[in-house]
Amino acid sequence: MPFIRLGLTMLGKGLMAIYFSISMIYNHELIPTGLRSRAEGGIVFMSGLASSLSSLALITRQYFEHLPTILYGTCPIMAAICVYFLPETLNLPLPDTIQDVERRHKNYKKTSTKEEESNDVQDTTEC
Repeated sequence: MPFIRLGLTMLGKGLMAIYFSISMIYNHELIPTGLRSRAEGGIVFMSGLASSLSSLALITRQYFEHLPTILYGTCPIMAAICVYFLPETLNLPLPDTIQDVERRHKNYKKTSTKEEESNDVQDTTEC
């Protein structure tokens, strides 16, 4: 059992190192320029908050022995489910400017036909 635990720990640390190196590169591509500093500040704040609160999850062991494991397992699963609602997973192009985001939000608010949705996709892509 200790070898399996060590192997999973090393795998997790390696995957986190890969994530951090890749996320620094792609954050600049995914976040619109007008919101980049505010969004990156929010990302850094939330990651610091998560790392601070993660140690508190171990305190829940006194209520139920397996609760920290359940918490550490369900949070990534919930995050993976949330990925399905991102624009790039809905077969839509990523917005380039804040105006593209606002235009897309207005079009989602009103009920539209398939023609209007295809026009919206063509309006937000400036190739």
